[in-house]
Amino acid sequence: MTDEAKVKELAKNRRVSLLNLRRGLALFGVTAVGLIILQQFVKTLLWLPFVVLGILSFTLIGDAFNYFYCGRQIRKIEEDRRE
Repeated sequence: MTDEAKVKELAKNRRVSLLNLRRGLALFGVTAVGLIILQQFVKTLLWLPFVVLGILSFTLIGDAFNYFYCGRQIRKIEEDRRE
């Protein structure tokens, strides 16, 4: 795979990760507010919000890691091209 193809693929993956981060943050916020409202009216198990929000936070952490990793790889390839 050539450097241009790698950069193009990394840039695409970076855009997808950013899109997933935005959606994930919105989903996390809506879910957190929904769980708070739900707990006001219905007695829920204590661990339920932690599990639900924990799963969502792991996906957010993965997308954030991928976003920064792709950016770092793109910069590295571009610096190697200049040399």
